[in-house]
Amino acid sequence: MDVNVFERISFNKIKELIETESIYNDILISDQINLQLTQEVTRSRIEGILFGYCIQGTATIQIDSQIVTIEHGDSLVIFPEQILDLKATSSDFKGFIYILSLTFLDQLSIDIQRLLPLVVSVKDNPVCRLSEEEGISFTDYFLMIKKKMALKSHPQQLKIIQNILEALIIEIGHVYKQKHSVELSKTNRKSTLFNQFMQDLGTYYKTERSVSFYASRLCITPKYLSSITKEMINKNPVELITQCVLVESKTMLKSTSLSIQQISDALNFPNQSFFGKYFKRYSGMSPQQYRQS
Repeated sequence: MDVNVFERISFNKIKELIETESIYNDILISDQINLQLTQEVTRSRIEGILFGYCIQGTATIQIDSQIVTIEHGDSLVIFPEQILDLKATSSDFKGFIYILSLTFLDQLSIDIQRLLPLVVSVKDNPVCRLSEEEGISFTDYFLMIKKKMALKSHPQQLKIIQNILEALIIEIGHVYKQKHSVELSKTNRKSTLFNQFMQDLGTYYKTERSVSFYASRLCITPKYLSSITKEMINKNPVELITQCVLVESKTMLKSTSLSIQQISDALNFPNQSFFGKYFKRYSGMSPQQYRQS
């Protein structure tokens, strides 16, 4: 079946279907998950990354070709471009979700090393059983964000929520890495190669931006590496390398007093001018403009 036939569900569409709190169409949260949503959202792609948690009852969901059932204590992560088909929920189902846009994710200042465990783990293991303590913590994050979303007049509202979500994503990544360390060692060859590529990327992205470098470490061709990353998360290696470099660049520009020349050197660019053109090409502004924004 042609995957392009699947409908993309926009933030506005989700807001029509369920009661949500939202900011600038970049962050949606809701605890109103019901059968109406189940019937409306079938064989679709959500334009963002979804985090969910089941408080009680059960829900059956198909993610790509994998059918999973979540119940009390289960968390769920769905990446952009994954096909989502909500099959059913029990009559007593209760849970909540966060949906973050790709634009919002690009704005987060998370060390890419901390994001890799989540990316590597989730593709084959979208559902993760949380301990009671972890479940309470996840719920507390939701309630805190919901409360902060009500502060409409606060001048730093978005920044506060960004910081909370950054902490949440780091925590989710840590939990998934711990829970699925055994499963990851048993995945198929493509998954193993993808996992190794992501680990290498986390180690070398500051100095190596060539796809051929990473492919050679895996003893495969750049073309085959591209086919693997496209299949796993619908992004090519160049996009993933660029994302790592941009996240690190933005973090260093905002969180350190290093000069732009020093940042350029730290990221192994041939000179400051080349770094400036690279940064502007992918972010839409110069390093200095971003630092002052």
